Amino acid sequence: MTGRDFKCCICGNKVDTAIGFATHANCPKCGLVDINDIERCMTFNEVLNDVVNDGLIGVERDYANSPDKLKGAIEGFEACRNKDISELQALLTLASNKTKEARELEADNYWEVRCFEAEVEWVCNSMSAYLVFTGQDLPIGISPTARAVLNIDKILRKQIN
Repeated sequence: MTGRDFKCCICGNKVDTAIGFATHANCPKCGLVDINDIERCMTFNEVLNDVVNDGLIGVERDYANSPDKLKGAIEGFEACRNKDISELQALLTLASNKTKEARELEADNYWEVRCFEAEVEWVCNSMSAYLVFTGQDLPIGISPTARAVLNIDKILRKQIN
C-alpha cells in the first residue's frame, strides 16, 4: 500500500489513504467510494439519534440514585435531538453559561444544570468525531476526544453488523 494504512471507519478494512482518517475512499470490502454514499453511510442525524439514545440508556443507569442529575442529563440529551452542528454549538454555549451562572449563584439545582451541560458537551464531542470520520470540516471549538472517536466507531460498526 502507498501512503499510510488506516482502517475504514465503517467496515474496519485496511484502507490506503494519505488522509489522517479513512473516509471510505478505496475501500474494496464495503464498497464505499466517498462519504456521500447515503445508502451505506449513516447520516449526521442518524448518528446523532444513536448518540442520544445510547446516552439516555447510560444516564438511566449512572444516575439512578441522583434524581437531579438524572433530570438534567435526560434534558441535555433530549435537547440535542434533530440539531445540526451549529445548533449544537449554540446549545453548548448556552448550557455552559447557565452552568457558570448556577455555580456563581450556588443554585440549588446546580447538578441538574451541570449534567445538562455535560451531556450536551458529550453529544458535541461525539458529533465532532463523526465529522472527522466522514472527512468534514470541524467547527471551531469542538474537537473530539479519543473516547468520542471510539463511541462513533462503535455506532458506525453497528450499521454493518
